[in-house]
Amino acid sequence: MKRLGLVFHGPEVIDSGEAVLLLEAFSDFEVRAALGGITGKTAVIDAGLQHIIDISMDLRPSEVVRRLYEEGADLIIFANHAKTLESGISLGAEVLKRANVPKFVQVEFQGRRLIPWRAETGELEAILRILKPLGFELASAVLPAGGVISEGGLEYRRVHGVLPNEKIIVNGVVIGISNSDDVVIVAKDGKIVELRGGTLITHNLVKLGKIDLRRAMVKSARVFRRTTPSRISEKKMRKEIHRIAYFYNAEHVFSKIGDVDAAVTVGDDTTCIIGDIFRRFGMPIIGITDGDADCLVEGYDGSLESLRKFLPSGSFVLRLEPESDDIIGERVKTEVFNGRDEIKASFEEVKRKVVKIASGRIKAVLET
Repeated sequence: MKRLGLVFHGPEVIDSGEAVLLLEAFSDFEVRAALGGITGKTAVIDAGLQHIIDISMDLRPSEVVRRLYEEGADLIIFANHAKTLESGISLGAEVLKRANVPKFVQVEFQGRRLIPWRAETGELEAILRILKPLGFELASAVLPAGGVISEGGLEYRRVHGVLPNEKIIVNGVVIGISNSDDVVIVAKDGKIVELRGGTLITHNLVKLGKIDLRRAMVKSARVFRRTTPSRISEKKMRKEIHRIAYFYNAEHVFSKIGDVDAAVTVGDDTTCIIGDIFRRFGMPIIGITDGDADCLVEGYDGSLESLRKFLPSGSFVLRLEPESDDIIGERVKTEVFNGRDEIKASFEEVKRKVVKIASGRIKAVLET
């Protein structure tokens, strides 16, 4: 066991300094460190670790695990800090099931547990010797009960580790709010029809479309980033803008950062999340919002004033009539971007075109 693949998940393990602890603990090994997930990548940038922890892969955590194994890692260490130990174990089990690699252990900072999913006795003993000074103990690798149950034309999937009043997120879309710690998603013919133990947000299901409930990425959270960074890296607005990207969601934002200078964002949460990322690079945005926010970012309540602190300088955000940001966004994609995800254009030119398309529906404007 010489080569370790160290896969970090989420911002918490980065913001807390735990990632640095692990990197130092395994410094005698040949370590390839990487991270999957949007908010985790932002945390890596804030911590100044982007030259140590690879954030270039536009992949899910399980895909990053698989990639590092295929690149020659003798053992994958999955590092996480969940909100509860149960949710952490559930996440690790899901990542392993999807990645299906032969050597995989989880370092779960919630409760400081080493979870021995797949490893030889000698490997576990070596890892535990390194982690014990950090307060870790060996835990049982017990798979959470459940999975998807099919019955009477319906599919049922329990959400593990959920707490009351959390957002239930499926493939990046908030589909409801929990009102208990026992939540079950119910689907029929690939569409979610009920949220037992919670309240379904039916208008968000349009964004989700048809899903495979067995393979869907399901999680629960109040906000995406539960921890606060010690600092936030911000840059001044770029003087020259030549390429502008279009984003309906934030799923692939990091893969575009090196290629574009600014963005048009559609949706309240998408505008807040991408604005928060782009301000670290001095890249302004043109946001199209209608006040219907799920408030997935700590400190953002859906109002334009609370959005201001997340935006890069030089940004321009429209607040439209209710339920119209998607409509205007589709027109902008068609009429301004010609159906593409990015175009060569000036910021002012695109801004004028967006305002013209949205005219008659604009309720307020925010400029930074």
